[in-house]
Amino acid sequence: MGFENWLRPGERGSDVEFLFVGPNSPNPDMRVYPRDTNNFGPAIGFSYSIPWLGRDRTVFRGGYQLSYLGGGRAAEISSIIQNAPGSAVQGRFEGLGGGQHFNMQDVVNGVGVPADPTFLPVLPVPVTDRGVDLEVYAPNFATPYIQNLTAALTHTFNSTLTLDVRYIGTLSRKMLTSFNLNVPNIHQNGLFEAFEAARRGGESALLDDLFHGINMKANVFAADAIVGQNGLTGAELLRTDSRFNTNLARGAYVPIADMLNTLNYNNAYNRDLPPIPTGTQGGVLRYSGFPENYIMTSPQFDDAELRTNMGYRNYHSLQTQLTVRPIWGIQNTFSYTWSKDLGNTSNTYTVPWERWRDYRLGTYSRAHSFRSFGTFSLPIGPNQLLLGNSSGLLARVAEGWQVSWIYNASSGRPLQVASLRGGWYSNNYPVLVDGANFDASAGQVNWPGGDDFGTYFSGYERQPDPQCLNPSVVAPSLQGLCDLNALYDGSGNLVFRTPLPGEFGNFRDQVFAPGRWDLDMALSKRIQVTEGISMEVRVDATNVFNHPHPQNPNLSIQSGDDFGLIDGKSGVDVEFSEYGRVFKARVRVDW
Repeated sequence: MGFENWLRPGERGSDVEFLFVGPNSPNPDMRVYPRDTNNFGPAIGFSYSIPWLGRDRTVFRGGYQLSYLGGGRAAEISSIIQNAPGSAVQGRFEGLGGGQHFNMQDVVNGVGVPADPTFLPVLPVPVTDRGVDLEVYAPNFATPYIQNLTAALTHTFNSTLTLDVRYIGTLSRKMLTSFNLNVPNIHQNGLFEAFEAARRGGESALLDDLFHGINMKANVFAADAIVGQNGLTGAELLRTDSRFNTNLARGAYVPIADMLNTLNYNNAYNRDLPPIPTGTQGGVLRYSGFPENYIMTSPQFDDAELRTNMGYRNYHSLQTQLTVRPIWGIQNTFSYTWSKDLGNTSNTYTVPWERWRDYRLGTYSRAHSFRSFGTFSLPIGPNQLLLGNSSGLLARVAEGWQVSWIYNASSGRPLQVASLRGGWYSNNYPVLVDGANFDASAGQVNWPGGDDFGTYFSGYERQPDPQCLNPSVVAPSLQGLCDLNALYDGSGNLVFRTPLPGEFGNFRDQVFAPGRWDLDMALSKRIQVTEGISMEVRVDATNVFNHPHPQNPNLSIQSGDDFGLIDGKSGVDVEFSEYGRVFKARVRVDW
């Protein structure tokens, strides 16, 4: 999808309008969305018995399938169609005038029904509004599809042992995403450079023009703040006005631009300026002659979400499975999976016009997974290893016991070290100053003295970020408001810092959460009471070892618990929970 004409202040088409379309509407020949009749989902597969390594012992299989996600497009766009701004208008009837008694029977007779609407539906949203949220779908909105690729090699060693090695790939295309067209523009209109100059104590002609001649004092008790008088500049206004200076000190320029987009001057303090009517926003920009779309692409609205198909994912995995069929009473399956899930299906982007930068590991990606499940028939009872010569009641009690188990283990999902803000729009990835001072793979769960609180990383402390103390980056008058933090190791070495505005973080998807494992087991026995009646006695044990699952550690370099602290665990003495050790006994009778 092209955005060639996006983020061009001063260049814009006509205002957004809303139309009723379809049968019995003023536009009967227009459709809500074009017909989509080209969705074709083929599937093909093959199987080949390799003649080597024994006749019919080794089989190679492969396949490809293209499938479309169910639900069609209507499920995704129906709420957008139903909730377009102005498409639903409330009517209100407050009874007859003159204090007359109103009888509900009058409603049946049509009094006050239908109520007069407060305004006509589907009126244009004025460009001075800037408070209405808009959600639309792209004109080429399509049904997402998935391509599945498989290749498998199966070798049968004998009647009891089989090995499978498989490749499974899943390529997801045209995944549904929402994209905010109204991200505040600071990089194509000079605002970024102006904010940078103001932050370091310099001046900006652009900011002077933006505020020139406007009294920007915040309240009646404040002194006049007119840019161009008494030596006050636009940059100094940002440095001294509490509405702006905290974000300016932090280097958080997007919130400042967002505020400027709707900023009005106070009519009471600017009698010589055109009065700003009630319900109007953006008066400062408008009076100073800046284009309506100087900051927001679609200035009629606040958020302008575009529902589209920009998401995509690539999943690749190697799966191995060893199957042991019943032998000596044992039946078991062992499987191991290595996988990697990469994609870009987020609704927020580091740089909205360079969305490829956010192609990354999936939030719940697991690199390694091991599973085992099986049963073991205990060799006890007649003709077995133990009590093989038993009979009668003893034999009935001893025979038929079976142990079963399910074991799951997986590596942790990716976690992100986070700073207070990023260098661009979204995703607060910090800057790793020196890789020698931080080993991302060294995370290890420790529970000092059996405490409820543990550690994954330790020995680090937060201190003010160096940029907050550098007068060439942050003006001395702003340094007290710059509350950014950085992370230092126990030797005082700088490890992580907050990115400078316009700088990319360089540390992402390198720390992984603690792995998890569980073992569930069961002991069961089937008793044949009579020819037609049998009974099963079974005891299930969930989380046999009462193994705790640590919470994810705090990896913020800005705030919260100590860096690397695990603030809790689950799975210990938690009765009837999905994590705690639980025993359940049951008896079942079949007839």
